[in-house]
Amino acid sequence: MVGIESADSPPRGPGHLLGGRPVGSIALGGAGMSLSAERDDCVSITAIRAAADGGIVLFDTARAYTTVDAEAHNEGLFAEALGSREDVVIATKGGHFRIDKSTWGIDGSPEAIRADCERSLRRLRRERIELYFLHHPDPTVPLAESVGELNQLRSEGKVAHIGLSNVTIEQLESVQDVATVAAVENRFPATEAPKDGMAEHCASHGIVYLGYSPLSGVMAGLRAGRFPKLAEVAARLSVSPQRVTIAWLLACRPDVLPIVGASRPESVADSARAADLALTAQDLVRLSTELLAATPRIRIATEKADTARRMETS
Repeated sequence: MVGIESADSPPRGPGHLLGGRPVGSIALGGAGMSLSAERDDCVSITAIRAAADGGIVLFDTARAYTTVDAEAHNEGLFAEALGSREDVVIATKGGHFRIDKSTWGIDGSPEAIRADCERSLRRLRRERIELYFLHHPDPTVPLAESVGELNQLRSEGKVAHIGLSNVTIEQLESVQDVATVAAVENRFPATEAPKDGMAEHCASHGIVYLGYSPLSGVMAGLRAGRFPKLAEVAARLSVSPQRVTIAWLLACRPDVLPIVGASRPESVADSARAADLALTAQDLVRLSTELLAATPRIRIATEKADTARRMETS
């Protein structure tokens, strides 16, 4: 995972390009702002604005990121926070929706995708969505039909760029003649380094690869004492372990644009500064050895924690 040629991680440029537009090297995701039981809309709106003012360009939301009593709570937060700002890119998703407290549904039919997109346009108060994703492939609808509708929305000017989320390379390649896919968004915990080859595939084809849940398992690992090297580097640099982890990921995997899920202004600022944190070659090697070696334990611990949370909310 790590190829190091200099003493320090290299200076980073403008990050990734979406249709020629720089979108930075870190994105802010809003799922936790609406799905968390400890929600505070005012704090979330302040955090989104702080992110934009701090240089984050890409913001990730979705119809499915909502409360049980609202149709599109998360999109509403971004609309309120960002208004008509033109220096940001809001990415949202359709084809996936919340049914009740613990149930979500999938509908990738052309009719549903169009309805979701038009709903998002109204909710975001935008004339065009810069990046619109199919949130999940629908097993009951041919992927080419779903992507074909996305392409129709693009031709109508309602969508600027098309994205696919939670897909495989095979699925991505199956629609390459249907539409130009500008971005893929899949789960990419930094400590697991997924080996499906999707990030590399996207990089070689000029597709932006967004990785969600990059910090999954990190805090649990720290609390369990599994990451002493990470804790030591963070203490030496007087920064948070989360910032070090994101900086490590950016240095080792420039083909991944991580989506951080911070919901407080101070956490957003901390994550944004990861792009400017230089780690030495020794730091990168030590962190890679420690974080990646912990993958099996992290996965088990995370699965247990997720199971416990589901039992508590069921």
